[in-house]
Amino acid sequence: MPRYLTPERYRYSYAGLVEPASTLLNDVALAFLIEQAESAIDAYLGFPLQLGGLEPHVVYGWQQPLDGVAAGTWRRRVRIPLFPAPARNLVRFNIHITNVGGSSAQASTAILSPTDIVINNLTGYFEAVPLQAILYSPLAAVWGLGLDPPIAEVDYESGYYLPYLGEALYDQGDHQTYRALRGMWATTYTLTGSAQPSTPPPTPAVIYKNGVVVASGITVNPQEGTVFFAVANAASDLVSADYTTQIPAQVQTATIEQVSYLINQRTLNLLGMGGLEQLKTQESFGRRSRTDDVMEDQLCAKARMKLAGFRRIPLAGA
Repeated sequence: MPRYLTPERYRYSYAGLVEPASTLLNDVALAFLIEQAESAIDAYLGFPLQLGGLEPHVVYGWQQPLDGVAAGTWRRRVRIPLFPAPARNLVRFNIHITNVGGSSAQASTAILSPTDIVINNLTGYFEAVPLQAILYSPLAAVWGLGLDPPIAEVDYESGYYLPYLGEALYDQGDHQTYRALRGMWATTYTLTGSAQPSTPPPTPAVIYKNGVVVASGITVNPQEGTVFFAVANAASDLVSADYTTQIPAQVQTATIEQVSYLINQRTLNLLGMGGLEQLKTQESFGRRSRTDDVMEDQLCAKARMKLAGFRRIPLAGA
């Protein structure tokens, strides 16, 4: 399942390597290259393997110690592990204190309501609002006899909602199929109430023809960002859409750049130049471009530039 890019959208990006009508790489082979590119992006951004990446999904079983030395000093904040990817909504927020009798089924756990947790996507943390009350409740007597420190157990939805309003869709030539510049449209909206904007983004997408909402006679493919009309339109008809994509444009572009890099490497391997700097025959001579980029084998330079705003920079002493 593509996360940042689909084979069809890569072909229509026309990176100069795989044309829409080309059979040099079929969709299966291209999907494998896209998966490699997506994995390289996640590794470059330092996302934990088991938690996924920038695509919309549910993060299950994130655990983090609640540091502290005495009652009243426990940290009320738990970092969002995929930051800067925003958290949409909390599914579970428990504080595991101890196991009664050594059985996890009998665990002493402080169960906090997700509605009592504040999501701060600006600096990347969850804050447990009622934790102070728990510390002074009868449950507080267990703190000193349990895990040191207790462990926060969190499940949450992660992903972007990026709205685009009134975007013109492009006729693919048959006056029936129209394509947006971006795919991966959201079909549901689950953003937590405390983070709601004044105007919710359009979810699902709203399609217009000549400025009038089209409510029937169309088939929408949210992953590809396409709309198919059952009856052909006139060539002069203008089709547009309000939609919400879930993948930032920079991430899609970085994936395109990395796939193109992998295709270039594939071409060199087919020429027998996978490990060679240059190749000479009686009729031709070829030389690989020289580079001192030590990170090229992880993620190409063009892709890294697109992802500069998503990469966390460690600070000394932080």
